[in-house]
Amino acid sequence: MLLITSQPLDFDITKDKLDLSKSSNLSHHFDQDKIFNKAYKWLFNKLDHSEFIWCYKNGERNFSNHGHEHVLWTLNVPDDQCVAINSSVWNCVINNWPYIEDDIIKNISDDDYEKLVNSYNGREEQTWNDSIFRNENNSMEILIKAPVNEHFVVKKEWLCDYDLETFNDKIGDGIVNSFFRDEDKLNQSKLIYESGLKGKNIKFSTKIEKHQDGYSLKINW
Repeated sequence: MLLITSQPLDFDITKDKLDLSKSSNLSHHFDQDKIFNKAYKWLFNKLDHSEFIWCYKNGERNFSNHGHEHVLWTLNVPDDQCVAINSSVWNCVINNWPYIEDDIIKNISDDDYEKLVNSYNGREEQTWNDSIFRNENNSMEILIKAPVNEHFVVKKEWLCDYDLETFNDKIGDGIVNSFFRDEDKLNQSKLIYESGLKGKNIKFSTKIEKHQDGYSLKINW
């Protein structure tokens, strides 16, 4: 199964230990970190494993609007190593809400809906148990065990929405080593890095290699 996952620049999914405290989901939950950690602990217990990478089916999610630098990993993972997640149920788990099947509430009145929800209060976890996993044909969200087998990696792409001025402020010593299938993305990334480095009068070297399935970009400074 072809999957994509967006991760921080300093996190290698094939080697590094998962750190939930760095998850971007925390920023959406503000002071709900206890609920967040409880939700993941519950999920990991259900899966009998403590580390998973959250992925999406390729083409099912646009990661271009993160507002920060990140690495987009493209993976090809055997189907029997993919766990499909019901995102509606997960949304309830992460917020500690009961999950009510759509067909139960489809034609219900507002008054009856409130009564129904009240009847579910106090048994949230019970409502999640049988519904969190679904057939992968009906789910765009997939979990795979971490660390990820390096042979599953198809490519890594550096992406960012920073303008050039912001990027210039972030430059330090470093190296870019990325792979692109798309030549336009290759040239865009090359332009951003080289322009920023030139603007700081930093010496660098660039190497582009063409492969059968894409391009590799290496910049050292």
